[in-house]
Amino acid sequence: MNGNTIDHSDPALLEQSRRLQELMVEMAHCCQERMQSQARRFNLRDAEFRCLLLLGQERYATVKGIAAKLGVAKSRATIILDGLLRKGILNRTADPNDARVRLFGLTPAGKETLAGLHRHLLETHLALLAAIHQEQRPELLASLEALRASMRLTKHKCAPDDEGNPAGNSRP
Repeated sequence: MNGNTIDHSDPALLEQSRRLQELMVEMAHCCQERMQSQARRFNLRDAEFRCLLLLGQERYATVKGIAAKLGVAKSRATIILDGLLRKGILNRTADPNDARVRLFGLTPAGKETLAGLHRHLLETHLALLAAIHQEQRPELLASLEALRASMRLTKHKCAPDDEGNPAGNSRP
């Protein structure tokens, strides 16, 4: 298959597609449960957990930037950021270039929490890999990389159209 055409009559492809869908749903659910558990471990809500991971990648961020990266409205991002401010994980300062904009960054306690979170994530992933035979790990990682590349390549084909219809189901 060249990536441009799909043979809908291929029973093996259809069965593999069904199995892939099952596995992806199951793994997404498992990842969601783990994320919730990890968030609770650090006394964070799920959205705060995701926000903290994002803020760890930047020195400062704006409400608008966080909202875009989390895929939420600015009002929702404000609520998430306020929760992290109350917990002493973030600080808020005025943007020196624009007094209307507020910048959010990690406090020393926030940096410590983020470091603990990263240590915990590392331990989690080490445990996952340790449960897989050493000789299977390179193939597993190569397969996951191939899946990620395929997902990125077909992302536009899976997105809904302008009317919200799933890809391939647009109205004439």
